[in-house]
This record gives sequence, structure tokens and C-alpha cells, in this order.
Amino acid sequence: MAEMVPDRIPSRASRGEKRLFSILQELPDNFIVYYEPIIENRYPDFIIIAPTLGVLVVEVKGWYKGDIIQADNNTIVIKDEGRQGRQVRQKHPVRQAREYMCSLMDECRRIHLNKTLIEGNGEYEGRFKFPFANFAVLNNITQEQLIDMGL
Repeated sequence: MAEMVPDRIPSRASRGEKRLFSILQELPDNFIVYYEPIIENRYPDFIIIAPTLGVLVVEVKGWYKGDIIQADNNTIVIKDEGRQGRQVRQKHPVRQAREYMCSLMDECRRIHLNKTLIEGNGEYEGRFKFPFANFAVLNNITQEQLIDMGL
């Protein structure tokens, strides 16, 4: 079972975040999963430190197929039920996760341990010793639905 920080997900978390939290708990013991860590005054949904994979930044959205009105690589327009169905433009969740990842990388470069994290010489000098990646989870939309929508 992965080490979860915090060990329980807060009650204010979305249903999708709670569902993913329970799935991520089942990762191997040597994985560490952070829920909403603070990075430059922002809160990515999850950061996973995986010895075999590197650092993964995950953004979770609970949208349904009918919620998405329009999308491109930068933004998504959704129907926001909390605002009487008005259209709301939001940052694309993959772009959002990437921005969190870049902020985390910048923070890692700034800390005093960065010599431990970054290659000091050779072909990969100045690069991290492990990979970073990001992705989004749309827990209420299937891949087939996304393809049908042209996304």
C-alpha cells in the first residue's frame, strides 16, 4: 500500500478525487502520494513519487460528457451547473497539470538539495536524475466519449 499524505482524504474533496485517492492507495509500498500539496501557492490534486516512474502530477476533473461545450489545447468551455448552467472557460486540465509540474520542477531546482536531484556532469548535466510527467483524469468520461467529441 502506498504512503498517502495526508493519510486520509479530506471530506471537502470531490467524489472523483476520493475515488482516485482510494485507487492510488493500492500502489506499491515504495510509492508516495500527496493530495493537494502546496506549490507556489497552488494546489495540484495529486503528486505521486514513484521510484520506477519518477514524479507524476495529476489533475482530476469530475466533468460529464454533456458538461463540455468546447475545447482546445489551452482551454475548455464547460456548462457550470453551480452557475445556472452558464458557460465557464477553464484552463485545459492537462495544461493545468503541466503548469503544476513546471512549478514543482522550478521549486526543486531552488532548494538546497538540488545537487542531489540534478545531474552534475556528463551527457545529462543540469537535468533531473528522474523523469517528471503530468496527466489529467476525467473520471466521468470514457476515452470513447472523448474520441466521439473530437477531443
